[in-house]
Amino acid sequence: MNKKGFTLIELLVVVLIVGILAAIALPQYLKVVEKSRASEALSVLGAMAAAVQRLRTATVPNQEPAFELLDVTFHNHDGTPAAGKVMNTKSFIITLHADRITAVRNTSAADKYTITKEYKSGRMTCSGPDAKNICAGLGLKAG
Repeated sequence: MNKKGFTLIELLVVVLIVGILAAIALPQYLKVVEKSRASEALSVLGAMAAAVQRLRTATVPNQEPAFELLDVTFHNHDGTPAAGKVMNTKSFIITLHADRITAVRNTSAADKYTITKEYKSGRMTCSGPDAKNICAGLGLKAG
């Protein structure tokens, strides 16, 4: 009798190989996804800093920034226009300060990191427990 099919051992070996590949690939995938979120935050921070600079050029040089004063409309994750000094995206809580903008990762305390862009110098820094791993790939100084 000629039976066709896979033996239990062959199936277990395939499951083991797939499991090993997944264990290696998943952390790398999560790093790439987090890097893309941080990259998006960098882009938004750059646009906000430029809008604040335009606001200060058009009005008082030390004008306290607020979202409703900017010439660009930024939106919260629910689609409402950002107002005041705090904007909440799906990934970050972005806050306007007198001298800088901060984007704090909207996640658990263990993974939380902050990206800061200063208005005058344009310097961007990154701080937090995992800042070195996340921000180094973006060319940011961890501090």
